[in-house]
Amino acid sequence: MVKCAIDNTEHEDVNYLHGHLRKLKISQKDYWEKYFPRFDLLTGEKIEYKNYKNYIISDFVDKKNLNKWCNLYPEKGIAWGKNYLKYRKEEKGLIRAPHHVELRSLYSPNVRYFEKYSDYAEICKNIKFDVKFDYKKEITTTQLPKGYKIIIDTREQSALSLKNSYVDTLKFGDYALAGDLDKGVRIERKSLNDLVGSFGKDIERLKKEMARAKEANAYLVILIEKDINKSLSFDYQYETRFAKVSPDHVFKNIRDCIKEFDNIQFLFVDGRKEASRILIKLFEIGEEVKTIDLQYFYEIGKL
Repeated sequence: MVKCAIDNTEHEDVNYLHGHLRKLKISQKDYWEKYFPRFDLLTGEKIEYKNYKNYIISDFVDKKNLNKWCNLYPEKGIAWGKNYLKYRKEEKGLIRAPHHVELRSLYSPNVRYFEKYSDYAEICKNIKFDVKFDYKKEITTTQLPKGYKIIIDTREQSALSLKNSYVDTLKFGDYALAGDLDKGVRIERKSLNDLVGSFGKDIERLKKEMARAKEANAYLVILIEKDINKSLSFDYQYETRFAKVSPDHVFKNIRDCIKEFDNIQFLFVDGRKEASRILIKLFEIGEEVKTIDLQYFYEIGKL
Protein backbone atom coordinates (compact mmCIF):
# COMPACT_ATOMS: atom_id res chain seq x y z
CA MET A 1 0.00 0.00 0.00
CA VAL A 2 1.09 3.57 -0.76
CA LYS A 3 -0.04 6.49 1.40
CA CYS A 4 -0.78 9.88 -0.13
CA ALA A 5 1.27 12.58 1.59
CA ILE A 6 -1.50 15.14 1.00
CA ASP A 7 -4.54 13.54 2.65
CA ASN A 8 -3.11 10.29 4.12
CA THR A 9 -5.36 8.09 1.99
CA GLU A 10 -3.96 4.65 1.17
CA HIS A 11 -3.68 3.28 -2.36
CA GLU A 12 -2.86 -0.13 -3.75
CA ASP A 13 0.25 1.00 -5.60
CA VAL A 14 1.89 4.06 -7.19
CA ASN A 15 -0.35 3.88 -10.27
CA TYR A 16 -3.46 4.13 -8.10
CA LEU A 17 -1.82 6.99 -6.20
CA HIS A 18 -1.24 8.82 -9.49
CA GLY A 19 -4.90 8.32 -10.36
CA HIS A 20 -5.82 9.84 -7.02
CA LEU A 21 -3.58 12.83 -7.74
CA ARG A 22 -5.46 13.44 -10.98
CA LYS A 23 -8.69 13.64 -8.98
CA LEU A 24 -7.02 16.15 -6.69
CA LYS A 25 -5.86 18.05 -9.79
CA ILE A 26 -2.24 17.84 -8.71
CA SER A 27 0.49 16.87 -11.16
CA GLN A 28 2.89 14.03 -10.43
CA LYS A 29 5.78 16.46 -10.84
CA ASP A 30 4.43 18.88 -8.22
CA TYR A 31 3.59 16.06 -5.82
CA TRP A 32 6.92 14.23 -5.88
CA GLU A 33 9.10 17.32 -5.98
CA LYS A 34 7.26 18.89 -3.03
CA TYR A 35 6.77 15.90 -0.72
CA PHE A 36 9.67 13.68 -1.77
CA PRO A 37 12.38 15.99 -3.12
CA ARG A 38 15.63 14.43 -4.32
CA PHE A 39 18.95 16.21 -4.50
CA ASP A 40 22.11 15.67 -6.52
CA LEU A 41 24.76 13.96 -4.37
CA LEU A 42 27.51 16.05 -6.00
CA THR A 43 26.04 19.56 -6.16
CA GLY A 44 23.01 19.42 -3.87
CA GLU A 45 20.78 20.84 -6.60
CA LYS A 46 17.20 19.65 -6.84
CA ILE A 47 16.52 16.78 -9.25
CA GLU A 48 13.68 17.39 -11.68
CA TYR A 49 10.84 14.86 -11.81
CA LYS A 50 10.24 13.37 -15.26
CA ASN A 51 8.76 9.98 -14.46
CA TYR A 52 8.37 7.98 -11.28
CA LYS A 53 10.55 4.99 -12.17
CA ASN A 54 13.62 7.11 -12.91
CA TYR A 55 12.98 9.76 -10.27
CA ILE A 56 12.78 7.41 -7.32
CA ILE A 57 16.29 6.05 -8.01
CA SER A 58 17.86 9.31 -9.22
CA ASP A 59 20.81 10.65 -7.27
CA PHE A 60 22.21 13.02 -9.90
CA VAL A 61 20.84 15.57 -12.36
CA ASP A 62 22.92 14.11 -15.18
CA LYS A 63 25.58 11.52 -15.96
CA LYS A 64 28.41 14.09 -15.81
CA ASN A 65 27.67 14.68 -12.13
CA LEU A 66 27.47 10.94 -11.51
CA ASN A 67 30.89 10.42 -13.10
CA LYS A 68 32.46 13.33 -11.20
CA TRP A 69 31.07 12.07 -7.88
CA CYS A 70 32.21 8.50 -8.54
CA ASN A 71 35.74 9.67 -9.35
CA LEU A 72 35.87 11.92 -6.29
CA TYR A 73 34.67 9.16 -3.97
CA PRO A 74 35.73 5.78 -5.45
CA GLU A 75 34.64 3.70 -2.47
CA LYS A 76 31.18 5.27 -2.50
CA GLY A 77 31.11 5.08 -6.30
CA ILE A 78 31.75 1.34 -6.32
CA ALA A 79 29.05 0.81 -3.68
CA TRP A 80 26.61 2.96 -5.69
CA GLY A 81 27.51 1.02 -8.85
CA LYS A 82 26.93 -2.34 -7.15
CA ASN A 83 23.49 -1.23 -6.01
CA TYR A 84 22.67 -0.01 -9.50
CA LEU A 85 23.68 -3.35 -11.02
CA LYS A 86 21.48 -5.17 -8.47
CA TYR A 87 18.58 -2.88 -9.36
CA ARG A 88 19.06 -3.51 -13.10
CA LYS A 89 19.20 -7.25 -12.56
CA GLU A 90 15.93 -7.30 -10.63
CA GLU A 91 14.11 -4.64 -12.65
CA LYS A 92 14.99 -6.07 -16.08
CA GLY A 93 15.27 -9.73 -15.20
CA LEU A 94 18.86 -9.84 -16.44
CA ILE A 95 20.84 -13.07 -16.40
CA ARG A 96 24.15 -12.06 -17.96
CA ALA A 97 26.43 -9.32 -16.65
CA PRO A 98 25.97 -6.09 -18.65
CA HIS A 99 28.46 -5.41 -21.44
CA HIS A 100 30.59 -2.25 -21.38
CA VAL A 101 28.46 -0.86 -24.25
CA GLU A 102 25.33 -1.28 -22.14
CA LEU A 103 26.79 0.54 -19.16
CA ARG A 104 28.10 3.33 -21.40
CA SER A 105 24.50 3.95 -22.48
CA LEU A 106 23.06 3.98 -18.93
CA TYR A 107 23.32 6.24 -15.88
CA SER A 108 25.92 3.93 -14.39
CA PRO A 109 29.64 3.62 -13.82
CA ASN A 110 31.05 1.61 -16.72
CA VAL A 111 33.36 -1.40 -16.81
CA ARG A 112 36.49 0.77 -17.05
CA TYR A 113 35.52 2.44 -13.76
CA PHE A 114 34.80 -0.86 -12.01
CA GLU A 115 38.09 -2.30 -13.25
CA LYS A 116 40.03 0.78 -12.14
CA TYR A 117 38.85 0.61 -8.55
CA SER A 118 37.67 -2.97 -8.15
CA ASP A 119 36.98 -6.18 -10.12
CA TYR A 120 33.95 -6.05 -12.39
CA ALA A 121 33.64 -9.79 -12.97
CA GLU A 122 33.87 -10.52 -9.24
CA ILE A 123 31.25 -7.86 -8.47
CA CYS A 124 28.89 -9.39 -11.03
CA LYS A 125 29.46 -12.93 -9.76
CA ASN A 126 28.56 -11.79 -6.24
CA ILE A 127 25.32 -10.33 -7.61
CA LYS A 128 24.65 -13.75 -9.24
CA PHE A 129 25.11 -12.61 -12.82
CA ASP A 130 26.34 -15.05 -15.43
CA VAL A 131 29.75 -13.60 -16.34
CA LYS A 132 30.87 -14.57 -19.84
CA PHE A 133 33.80 -12.17 -20.34
CA ASP A 134 37.30 -12.34 -18.85
CA TYR A 135 38.44 -8.79 -18.11
CA LYS A 136 41.94 -9.87 -17.09
CA LYS A 137 42.49 -11.80 -20.30
CA GLU A 138 45.58 -11.40 -22.47
CA ILE A 139 44.28 -11.36 -26.02
CA THR A 140 46.00 -13.74 -28.41
CA THR A 141 45.85 -13.40 -32.17
CA THR A 142 46.93 -15.65 -35.01
CA GLN A 143 47.98 -13.86 -38.16
CA LEU A 144 45.81 -14.87 -41.09
CA PRO A 145 47.76 -17.15 -43.43
CA LYS A 146 48.71 -16.20 -46.96
CA GLY A 147 45.86 -16.85 -49.35
CA TYR A 148 43.09 -16.10 -46.83
CA LYS A 149 39.86 -14.83 -48.33
CA ILE A 150 37.14 -12.64 -46.87
CA ILE A 151 33.59 -12.99 -48.16
CA ILE A 152 31.61 -9.78 -48.51
CA ASP A 153 27.86 -10.28 -48.65
CA THR A 154 26.11 -9.30 -51.88
CA ARG A 155 23.78 -6.97 -49.95
CA GLU A 156 26.66 -4.93 -48.48
CA GLN A 157 26.31 -1.58 -50.27
CA SER A 158 29.20 0.34 -48.72
CA ALA A 159 31.84 -2.36 -48.42
CA LEU A 160 35.04 -1.71 -46.53
CA SER A 161 38.24 -1.67 -48.57
CA LEU A 162 39.78 -5.07 -47.84
CA LYS A 163 42.51 -7.09 -49.47
CA ASN A 164 41.81 -10.68 -50.48
CA SER A 165 38.05 -10.24 -50.54
CA TYR A 166 35.30 -11.29 -52.90
CA VAL A 167 31.51 -10.93 -53.07
CA ASP A 168 29.20 -13.84 -52.32
CA THR A 169 25.97 -14.52 -50.45
CA LEU A 170 26.00 -14.79 -46.66
CA LYS A 171 22.93 -15.87 -44.70
CA PHE A 172 23.72 -13.33 -41.98
CA GLY A 173 26.35 -10.67 -41.40
CA ASP A 174 28.29 -8.72 -44.00
CA TYR A 175 31.77 -10.29 -43.69
CA ALA A 176 33.09 -13.79 -43.04
CA LEU A 177 36.31 -15.72 -43.47
CA ALA A 178 36.10 -18.24 -46.30
CA GLY A 179 36.80 -21.95 -46.16
CA ASP A 180 38.50 -23.76 -43.28
CA LEU A 181 39.47 -20.47 -41.61
CA ASP A 182 35.83 -19.75 -40.85
CA LYS A 183 35.31 -20.12 -37.08
CA GLY A 184 31.71 -18.95 -37.12
CA VAL A 185 32.53 -15.28 -36.53
CA ARG A 186 30.51 -12.86 -38.64
CA ILE A 187 30.85 -9.09 -38.86
CA GLU A 188 27.82 -6.87 -39.45
CA ARG A 189 29.12 -3.43 -40.51
CA LYS A 190 27.05 -0.33 -39.90
CA SER A 191 27.45 3.37 -40.47
CA LEU A 192 25.87 5.68 -37.91
CA ASN A 193 22.84 6.10 -40.21
CA ASP A 194 22.58 2.32 -40.53
CA LEU A 195 22.69 1.96 -36.75
CA VAL A 196 19.88 4.46 -36.24
CA GLY A 197 17.71 2.80 -38.90
CA SER A 198 18.44 -0.78 -37.87
CA PHE A 199 17.76 -0.22 -34.20
CA GLY A 200 14.83 2.08 -34.87
CA LYS A 201 12.18 1.06 -37.36
CA ASP A 202 14.04 -1.99 -38.70
CA ILE A 203 14.71 -3.66 -35.35
CA GLU A 204 12.54 -6.72 -35.99
CA ARG A 205 14.31 -7.49 -39.28
CA LEU A 206 17.67 -7.31 -37.55
CA LYS A 207 16.49 -9.56 -34.73
CA LYS A 208 15.60 -12.21 -37.31
CA GLU A 209 19.16 -12.02 -38.60
CA MET A 210 20.50 -12.45 -35.08
CA ALA A 211 18.24 -15.45 -34.62
CA ARG A 212 19.50 -17.03 -37.86
CA ALA A 213 23.07 -16.56 -36.67
CA LYS A 214 22.24 -18.22 -33.35
CA GLU A 215 20.59 -21.16 -35.07
CA ALA A 216 23.79 -21.64 -37.09
CA ASN A 217 25.90 -21.42 -33.90
CA ALA A 218 27.58 -18.28 -35.28
CA TYR A 219 28.80 -15.25 -33.36
CA LEU A 220 27.78 -11.86 -34.72
CA VAL A 221 29.81 -8.71 -34.06
CA ILE A 222 27.96 -5.52 -35.00
CA LEU A 223 30.78 -3.17 -35.98
CA ILE A 224 29.79 0.50 -36.07
CA GLU A 225 32.14 2.84 -37.89
CA LYS A 226 31.50 5.74 -35.51
CA ASP A 227 33.01 6.55 -32.11
CA ILE A 228 30.74 5.48 -29.22
CA ASN A 229 30.60 8.99 -27.73
CA LYS A 230 29.28 10.42 -30.99
CA SER A 231 26.93 7.47 -31.41
CA LEU A 232 25.47 8.01 -27.94
CA SER A 233 24.71 11.61 -28.94
CA PHE A 234 23.83 10.99 -32.58
CA ASP A 235 21.05 13.58 -32.43
CA TYR A 236 23.87 16.17 -32.46
CA GLN A 237 25.69 14.60 -35.44
CA TYR A 238 25.28 16.13 -38.89
CA GLU A 239 24.52 12.90 -40.75
CA THR A 240 21.74 11.90 -38.35
CA ARG A 241 20.30 15.33 -37.58
CA PHE A 242 16.94 14.34 -39.15
CA ALA A 243 16.66 11.04 -37.28
CA LYS A 244 13.13 10.33 -36.09
CA VAL A 245 14.25 8.28 -33.09
CA SER A 246 16.24 9.28 -30.03
CA PRO A 247 19.56 7.88 -28.82
CA ASP A 248 17.72 6.58 -25.74
CA HIS A 249 15.37 4.57 -27.96
CA VAL A 250 18.14 3.16 -30.17
CA PHE A 251 20.35 2.14 -27.25
CA LYS A 252 17.43 0.63 -25.38
CA ASN A 253 16.87 -1.60 -28.42
CA ILE A 254 20.58 -2.44 -28.43
CA ARG A 255 20.39 -3.45 -24.76
CA ASP A 256 17.26 -5.49 -25.43
CA CYS A 257 19.05 -7.37 -28.22
CA ILE A 258 22.02 -8.11 -25.95
CA LYS A 259 19.59 -9.42 -23.33
CA GLU A 260 17.77 -11.63 -25.86
CA PHE A 261 20.78 -12.99 -27.78
CA ASP A 262 23.96 -14.34 -26.22
CA ASN A 263 25.73 -14.60 -29.59
CA ILE A 264 26.13 -10.89 -30.35
CA GLN A 265 28.35 -7.98 -29.41
CA PHE A 266 28.59 -4.34 -30.42
CA LEU A 267 31.83 -2.54 -31.16
CA PHE A 268 32.02 1.19 -31.95
CA VAL A 269 35.19 2.43 -33.66
CA ASP A 270 36.35 5.71 -35.12
CA GLY A 271 35.84 5.66 -38.89
CA ARG A 272 35.96 3.30 -41.84
CA LYS A 273 39.74 2.89 -41.91
CA GLU A 274 39.68 1.84 -38.28
CA ALA A 275 36.74 -0.47 -38.97
CA SER A 276 38.81 -2.22 -41.67
CA ARG A 277 41.71 -2.69 -39.26
CA ILE A 278 39.51 -4.01 -36.47
CA LEU A 279 37.66 -6.38 -38.80
CA ILE A 280 40.93 -8.17 -39.63
CA LYS A 281 41.86 -8.15 -35.93
CA LEU A 282 38.58 -9.82 -35.00
CA PHE A 283 39.11 -12.56 -37.55
CA GLU A 284 42.65 -13.06 -36.19
CA ILE A 285 41.27 -13.44 -32.67
CA GLY A 286 38.74 -15.97 -33.94
CA GLU A 287 36.45 -17.78 -31.51
CA GLU A 288 38.02 -15.99 -28.55
CA VAL A 289 35.92 -12.91 -29.37
CA LYS A 290 33.18 -14.72 -27.43
CA THR A 291 35.20 -14.35 -24.22
CA ILE A 292 36.20 -10.69 -24.72
CA ASP A 293 34.15 -7.57 -24.01
CA LEU A 294 35.25 -5.98 -27.27
CA GLN A 295 34.26 -2.38 -26.52
CA TYR A 296 36.09 -2.44 -23.20
CA PHE A 297 39.29 -3.87 -24.65
CA TYR A 298 39.09 -1.48 -27.60
CA GLU A 299 38.82 1.54 -25.30
CA ILE A 300 41.79 0.50 -23.18
CA GLY A 301 43.89 0.09 -26.33
CA LYS A 302 44.21 -3.68 -26.43
CA LEU A 303 42.45 -4.26 -29.74
